[in-house]
Amino acid sequence: MSIEQTRNEVERLRACLASDPRPYALALADQLNNLSIDLAMRGDHDASATHTLEALKVLIAHIDPLTLPPPEEFRYASIIAGIASGLLIDDRADDAAGLLDHAVDVHLRLAHLAGDAIVQPTCGPPPFALDPAEEARFVEKRRSVAGLLSPPSPYADDQPPVPFAPPSGAFSRPDRGWNQPADWTFVHWQLLSTRARALATLGEKERALDDAVEALAINLLGTELDYARMVVSAPTALKTAWLLIKGVEPAEGPLGW
Repeated sequence: MSIEQTRNEVERLRACLASDPRPYALALADQLNNLSIDLAMRGDHDASATHTLEALKVLIAHIDPLTLPPPEEFRYASIIAGIASGLLIDDRADDAAGLLDHAVDVHLRLAHLAGDAIVQPTCGPPPFALDPAEEARFVEKRRSVAGLLSPPSPYADDQPPVPFAPPSGAFSRPDRGWNQPADWTFVHWQLLSTRARALATLGEKERALDDAVEALAINLLGTELDYARMVVSAPTALKTAWLLIKGVEPAEGPLGW
């Protein structure tokens, strides 16, 4: 999705949120987080920070993560990791750490799902509603054309999450995590890695090291489902843990964590 398409989707979801917050809040926060990342990569850090804060306000105002079903809670946790990274860039490590404390606690309740493929929703519900007869015909058509054994996903585009770009070599095998949904392990690793950076920035080195080591343990003991993704993403967590163990500050300053 281009940055203009993301902007348009944000505008559409803002309008939907105004009329019915519950189905659209998570989707809006997701798209705001994506837009914030795109803007940061283009160097527009002020606009990126604005969208990060809007995403955070949407989640706080409209989402109780303890009431979310697992797919939505997984997406919530992933969004929180992204928002916290944005707060770190904006020199708001204290806010990031507090946000992550709550997210880690919430996500722990789903630890029993480690190793299970959980398809995270990528968008909100459809922008229109079908009457029951039309919906039945639509479902039947989807089944006959695509050979589906179950009704279409309730999420807007009915598409799986966009896969990571697979690396070459041993880790390109599809049964090692590529082109598959994430499980609890990978999402929890994201939260711990980000919190380790936040705590290190705040000078809480012991707590940060605990998180970094736990994240590395998850990385090493991760399930087959997410093994390849975590191996490729390991350098950031390894660097944070190594700096903490050595007791040295990153050359890049606080952002180096």
